Amino acid sequence: MKPDAFDSDPRAGIGAPWGIRRIHMNDSFAQTYRYVDTYDKGGSISVWVSFLVLIPDYDVGFILLIAGNNINDLEMEFLDAWGTIIIPALEATARDQAGNDFAGTYSVAVPGGNSSAVTLRERAAPPLGVSVAEDTMNPTNKTLGNATAVLNATSLAVPHDAANLNSSLTLALDEKPGLSVTSWISNGTDMRLTVAQLMTNYSDPYWIDLSIRLYPTDLIVTSDGTRQQSFKAMFEDLASPLVEKTYSTACATWIGPTAYVYGSLALDQFFFTLHSNGTVTVDPRALRVTLEKEVAPSNKRSIREKHVL
Repeated sequence: MKPDAFDSDPRAGIGAPWGIRRIHMNDSFAQTYRYVDTYDKGGSISVWVSFLVLIPDYDVGFILLIAGNNINDLEMEFLDAWGTIIIPALEATARDQAGNDFAGTYSVAVPGGNSSAVTLRERAAPPLGVSVAEDTMNPTNKTLGNATAVLNATSLAVPHDAANLNSSLTLALDEKPGLSVTSWISNGTDMRLTVAQLMTNYSDPYWIDLSIRLYPTDLIVTSDGTRQQSFKAMFEDLASPLVEKTYSTACATWIGPTAYVYGSLALDQFFFTLHSNGTVTVDPRALRVTLEKEVAPSNKRSIREKHVL
């Protein structure tokens, strides 16, 4: 469904057979680069007009059917009105749902705590037909033979006393896309400081205004009422100057995934699991620990099929 060609309008693309429209969600400076792509196809014959719109970001679509004489692009007036009202509402709803399910503080679950599940466990071996080297290069590989996404790592968990393990992760929903990592502790180590050190090669990068944000991917596995989804973290220095030149740009974080690796696994790889009982856990893959969301049982939510941030 991606464009086969671009139009002279930078917010338009041409697919086969789709027309693609990029809608700018420019409510604030925080959403400067937030776009929603819609895949459209319209046509008419005699007095009948139809228009189909698909919005993969929200798993939403609709069909507009109009009949009559002298309608004079009436379908475009409907589409403009619909887009102005409905798309921001879909964005707000998706953010609220994702915030309720994912935002919060996660910590190590211990026996007798929020979950009876094993906190640290051995990771699965690479899928059949995938070598350890290939699996190391791509920890979130997909086994295409049976079309099953396999979320795996190549190393074993290091045993710890879960009761004494000081590890936690706090995620917040703000006006920007994705989830903000406001606190990240791994066995007593401040991982936000560690990331800043890796970015600068300095032990005390005091000048860094570090931003760590988690964004969902399409790597999703659903089985027996449990849903697991991969997220990638973006590491960014907000103190960096805004640059918009011929090639240089302030929005180039897409080239940064898997820039930092620990124990052969990407430091920016996170797997969330929404269990059938409403419990939510997160697995920072490189750190080989599973953290459970601190939430009262009465607030546990049912699993949804998809979240958009």
